[in-house]
Amino acid sequence: MLKSLASQTNEPTPPNLAHPGIRAWLDALPAGHGRGAAFETRIWWSPGSAAKAILKKLEQAGYRPVAKTQRFIARPGAGPGCKAG
Repeated sequence: MLKSLASQTNEPTPPNLAHPGIRAWLDALPAGHGRGAAFETRIWWSPGSAAKAILKKLEQAGYRPVAKTQRFIARPGAGPGCKAG
């Protein structure tokens, strides 16, 4: 285990592009009758709301909101691939 820890670097992890992004996923979402929820991570000064746009697309596809949109603030150095500040 120590050997594997020693081989890790502080370099950011590249994004996993093997899966569709949220826009492509929502565009391919079939019409339905169910419930949905949306959240977003953002930095404190981010303009607009991705979660509101996601919820609007879900509602257009027939999915009613289970809750209000939620917003989570990302802190510098927090999360996978981030260098601690």
